Amino acid sequence: MKNAEQNKNVELEGILCLVSIFSRHKDISVTERSDKICFLRYVYMKLSREYTKYSLCEIGSVCGQRNHATVMNGLKQFDVLYNHPKFKFAKKVYFSVSDVLGERLSIQKKEINYKEIFFEYVKNHKEQTEKLQLKADFFEKILRLYNQEDLIR
Repeated sequence: MKNAEQNKNVELEGILCLVSIFSRHKDISVTERSDKICFLRYVYMKLSREYTKYSLCEIGSVCGQRNHATVMNGLKQFDVLYNHPKFKFAKKVYFSVSDVLGERLSIQKKEINYKEIFFEYVKNHKEQTEKLQLKADFFEKILRLYNQEDLIR
């Protein structure tokens, strides 16, 4: 399961769409109560809870206007049925969607980390950076003088 710190910026509709795509079902938010559809809804609820900061009511509203109690039950059922043989296909969908969402978050996190690393480096090496800037300014002046002497000759 994913860290709560990583669970940002993933839209509920996108998760619902990914679950539908990986499961090859058009719409899992229908009122149908077959095991397969219910299991896929549990997967959606679990992923939504892990990858977003939306409330249970908001998660349920995207998935066929379900209330918070239904979402709580779905999260519980996911954990209860996780190792059940009938739930095997839903686990595959869960891991496939989780991989997609995890890649997206790790890419976003890497971009942030590179920026943080760069600014930390500049902050820690401010003195060296200033010395390099002075040297660059010095060589720039020498180049200007050299170019002016060429013009005079």
